[in-house]
Amino acid sequence: MSLNKTNQNRQWIFKNSVKLNLKRLDKPISHKVLFSALDVVLNQVENDAITSIYNFSSNKVWITEFNAAFNVAKIVDRDININETIFRLEDANKVPDLRRYCAFRFHFLPSDFENHRLETFFNAVRIDGLNIEHNTEEKNIKERPERKNGVRRVRISFPKEVENIIECLPGPTIMYGLKCVVSIVGHKQKCYFCDDEGHNIEKCLVKETLCEKCHQKGHLTKKCSIAEKLKSLERKKIDNNDLYIDQEETQSISEAGQKDDDKNVIVKT
Repeated sequence: MSLNKTNQNRQWIFKNSVKLNLKRLDKPISHKVLFSALDVVLNQVENDAITSIYNFSSNKVWITEFNAAFNVAKIVDRDININETIFRLEDANKVPDLRRYCAFRFHFLPSDFENHRLETFFNAVRIDGLNIEHNTEEKNIKERPERKNGVRRVRISFPKEVENIIECLPGPTIMYGLKCVVSIVGHKQKCYFCDDEGHNIEKCLVKETLCEKCHQKGHLTKKCSIAEKLKSLERKKIDNNDLYIDQEETQSISEAGQKDDDKNVIVKT
């Protein structure tokens, strides 16, 4: 192991080693438990090549070093069972991916709507570090798997610091003059009117609430302000009752083979 001084983060360089990150476990394990697990996933030749096993930076992070003659690449990404939980042997020098990933779904757009136009939705929010990984068109899963279902899916990556901003993007919007709905795979829909969960816009009580001060529908009297009054006036121009997405349909698509890579994915259910 040596120190890479050119790296501003002072990353330690391990020689011919694999890393095992067990932070998902409630408690750290002993050397004995790790020895037993390695005996299962490594053959005798691989086991005999081990020169050192130790914790690094945490009692749940383990480094296993091998002799110089052993090709450690042969065992990288191999699954290992620790206390009934599956982990993976990683390259000890692999830089962790700290970005977040999620997939957006765009509903109610015509079939000839060009996929590259969806990028303007994300360009408008101007989030530094947001990247569009790819976009696809969904297909029906059960009834007619060969037919597209009209939903466009865009997978993005972004810095974890802007996760709260990303979570606020779903809802009704206008794309090139067309009314549509944007949702995030794995997230429950919120009411498009009050942003609360547990009901849709058709059953929103706030939407029908009449303010006693400004006599506009759409906000409580105690929350009345010029901003709320203007919002109520704008909401009168658009009826989003017909934009509710069936939760079962959304869930079935998410679970039936079109899941995105679950690495660092933000999911709320």
